[in-house]
Amino acid sequence: MKRAQPADLCQHVKRILSSGAVLYGAFQDGRLCGVAELHAAAPGEPAEAAFVVSPDLRDHGIGTALLDAIALAARNRNHP
Repeated sequence: MKRAQPADLCQHVKRILSSGAVLYGAFQDGRLCGVAELHAAAPGEPAEAAFVVSPDLRDHGIGTALLDAIALAARNRNHP
């Protein structure tokens, strides 16, 4: 798999921020270690979510916490 370059990540973040998506970040010791994105659809329609957790911190509950936050945000926005 191709490793993302900083410029690629910056473009991705700019696209997300301009799209109205909801973002949640997880931090450990001041370091960003996980991100979840919620991409909205029309009310009542399913939303789309994406997650990433740093490989060295997987299996520590970070992804579960991000999933819980995204699920609550989707429910609060009337997405099943």
